[in-house]
Amino acid sequence: MNKTLIFLIGLVAGSGIAFLVWGIPLHRRVANQYLLSVLDQAFIAVQLSEGHAAAVEENVGRSLPEYVRAINGQQKLRDHDLAVNALWMVRLFYERQNLSPPQDIQSILYNLPSEVPAICKERLDAIVAWSEALERQSELVISLPESGAE
Repeated sequence: MNKTLIFLIGLVAGSGIAFLVWGIPLHRRVANQYLLSVLDQAFIAVQLSEGHAAAVEENVGRSLPEYVRAINGQQKLRDHDLAVNALWMVRLFYERQNLSPPQDIQSILYNLPSEVPAICKERLDAIVAWSEALERQSELVISLPESGAE
């Protein structure tokens, strides 16, 4: 009975210390990452709303090679479930823009599995649907009665 109580107290104390050592800093890192993501998305939204789409595209496009290098250079990122999806989306950016990726990342992007991941297809389909909706919207013609006509 005494040994069991000591074991349980040690287990609870160890769990508490582990939470303080790993849990709180991890929670802060996740919160920081989320808040930085919100900050970035809001900044992009402001730039787009003010007519700076070309600058946004240029800045994002310029940073893509570094993302590819980082994913390829870090084992934890390279082995992550979403790594292939992220790299495929970068590859699709270059393909859809008819651009050649920088030479140092070409082998990374061109050695991906041959099939486009489902998540990338879904996002591309959403872009196509959105573009088609915009085209249909621009084709709408509103005819107003001429003045004096009844």
